[in-house]
Amino acid sequence: MQELQAVDMTISERRRKRGRLYELIAMMHSGPLGFDLISQTLSLAKKLYAIDSFTIPISKPSATMFYKYQNNCEGNKELQCLPNSLDCFIAKFLYMARSARKGASKRRLNEAEYIYEDLLPCLITKMKATKMEAYKELLIFTQEIIIADAEYNKKYQCPEK
Repeated sequence: MQELQAVDMTISERRRKRGRLYELIAMMHSGPLGFDLISQTLSLAKKLYAIDSFTIPISKPSATMFYKYQNNCEGNKELQCLPNSLDCFIAKFLYMARSARKGASKRRLNEAEYIYEDLLPCLITKMKATKMEAYKELLIFTQEIIIADAEYNKKYQCPEK
């Protein structure tokens, strides 16, 4: 991944765009129709983080694949997740979308911690359980975006921390 650069954007504009980004990610993971929003998600991520090297999924996961991996989540013992919770993964992205629209630097730091302590372990658990390459590509793409978001927040939104 390329080095993060500061992006000239007002605070309210950045909040709205980050909220929209996490909504798009939630939709991408909700099914094949949401997956069609990948180009919008990529475009918004490039604007927010000034990075051109995100790994774009090549193949589209089928509806069956989405259903299988959403309904057969193994859960994560460290996070005390319940297995087979259909909405948990998507709910985490919707939580981030709501959170991104509020607060200031302290909230951005809390979001970065949430990404590293809750969202990434959940994503990694899903990646380990995924055998289909198309769905794994989507998870890798998502991982790159949320890591870029956490790093950007730590570096530019909370530079004193």
